[in-house]
Amino acid sequence: RHHVEGETGSKYDFYINRARKPRDTVPSLRIPDSAPPQYEHNSKKMVEIASNYHDSLQDKYHLNATADDQQDADNEVLAHVKTRLTEAQRASFTHKLTRDEVRTALAEVPNGKASGLDGIPVEIWKFLAKEQERLVKKSNNHRAPYDILNILTMVFNEIEQEGVSPESHFTEGW
Repeated sequence: RHHVEGETGSKYDFYINRARKPRDTVPSLRIPDSAPPQYEHNSKKMVEIASNYHDSLQDKYHLNATADDQQDADNEVLAHVKTRLTEAQRASFTHKLTRDEVRTALAEVPNGKASGLDGIPVEIWKFLAKEQERLVKKSNNHRAPYDILNILTMVFNEIEQEGVSPESHFTEGW
C-alpha cells in the first residue's frame, strides 16, 4: 500500500507521516479500599480496576427519569432558546424534499467520518447512488432495479410528515 499511496498527499500519506505524541504511561494504580494504600502494577489488573471504577461512576449517577420529568427538563431547556425562525425560514420547511436535494446533501457529506446510528458509512450511500446512476445509463429502459435516492427521499419525507416513532429512541444517541 505504501508504494501506491505513500508520498502522494493522500489521507494515508498524512496518516503515516503525522507527528506522533508520546504516550502517557501509568505505572501503577491504587487498589480501591486498601488501607494502608496498596498499588497494582500489573497492566491487566490495572485495566480491571479502571473499568470497575468507571462502571461504578455510570451506575452512581444514572438517573431513571420518568417521561414527565424528561418532558419538563426538555421544556425548561427550550424555554431559554431565544432564537426564532423568520417567516421565510419557516416557509422553507413546508415543502417536501426533492431527490435532487437529497443527492446534493449526500454529495456534500465528507468521506471518512464515523457512521451514524444505522452503522452504515456515508461512502456506502454515495456508492449506491453512483451505481444506480451508472445502471440507468447502461440500461435500455433507463431504469435501475433500485433507486437509493428515491428511497432516501421517501424515508426523509415520511419522517418529516409522520415524525419519528417514539419506540425508536432516535434522539437518545448511542
